[in-house]
Amino acid sequence: MALVCVGGAACHFGGPEPLPLRGATPALVAVWPHAFGASGEGHVDWFAGLGTELRRRGYGVVAPRVVRTMLVDAGLDPVEPSAAAAATLHADAVLELWVRTFDADGDGNGLQHARWDLEWRLVSQHGEGLQWRYAHHGTWRAADRARQTALERSEELGPAAIPPIVPIGGDGGPGFRDAASLLAFLHREAMQFLPERTEADR
Repeated sequence: MALVCVGGAACHFGGPEPLPLRGATPALVAVWPHAFGASGEGHVDWFAGLGTELRRRGYGVVAPRVVRTMLVDAGLDPVEPSAAAAATLHADAVLELWVRTFDADGDGNGLQHARWDLEWRLVSQHGEGLQWRYAHHGTWRAADRARQTALERSEELGPAAIPPIVPIGGDGGPGFRDAASLLAFLHREAMQFLPERTEADR
């Protein structure tokens, strides 16, 4: 069984079991450049590290900034997906980020506390609809880093949830310098539930 470490100090055994992907595995995924439900948080880099994590799973990626440029150049709305947008992007699927809740506050020493409720959705551009989704909600506080469990995980995943982080000779979880570093961490964890694209899919 694999040993997975977070932040160099906290580890847990095993890795998450990917959630099933419906339909054909996409080769090229476009990251939609608008975080749904997050119109009032324009200062947040919602997609920090997401493209990198998708590539690690074996997918080709069209980055959100590139997607936005392509849509704007084509005279299309970069907020609401459309059939015309799908034709312009030439991607097999679009990865959407849905933000129900996201609050992250800190100071010069990094984030002090955060609360989130996020969902990642992979939507086919070839008529197969919603192919995959993963939802996660939780809280984090810098004051809790010395405790055994630093992140509260979504209960709706049942047995697919990652076991709690267990400290080994250090603090009880990662620290985050800002909202972007927290989001990069959450994207990395979420993409572990996306099935890898293997040679058999190519």
